[in-house]
Formats: sequence, C-alpha cells, structure tokens
Amino acid sequence: MLKNSRTTKSNTLVRALAWNMPFHAEHHAYPWFPFHALPRVHRLISARVETRAPGYAAVLSALVQEVRVRP
Repeated sequence: MLKNSRTTKSNTLVRALAWNMPFHAEHHAYPWFPFHALPRVHRLISARVETRAPGYAAVLSALVQEVRVRP
C-alpha cells in the first residue's frame, strides 16, 4: 500500500474537508487508524511512502497526460 497508494501534499483546509484523505497511502496501509490520526501516522512512516504528489493539480495533470498517451 505504501508503494501503490498516493499521498498528496495539500493545505490544512483541504485536509480538514477531506478528513485527512490526502494521506491516502497511510489510510490504506493502516486502515484501523481513525482519520484524525493520519497526520501523525504520516510523520512516523513518511520515509516509507513511495508515491507522493506535490498537489492535486499535479495528480490531475499526470492522469490527463497518461490518458492522452493511451490509444
């Protein structure tokens, strides 16, 4: 999960509105932790998270690029 799920950098407002789901890799690796504990989980395992995105705009851009490349 730490390799195949993405953690996305976001601001406090986005994290609050999304119940800390930008910490998606952490959520999938350790689903028993409640949403409010995900920032702390991230701090503890951050070095092991393999897939990161600098923000949602970057994620959407990468997805659009990938769709355009496929026939």
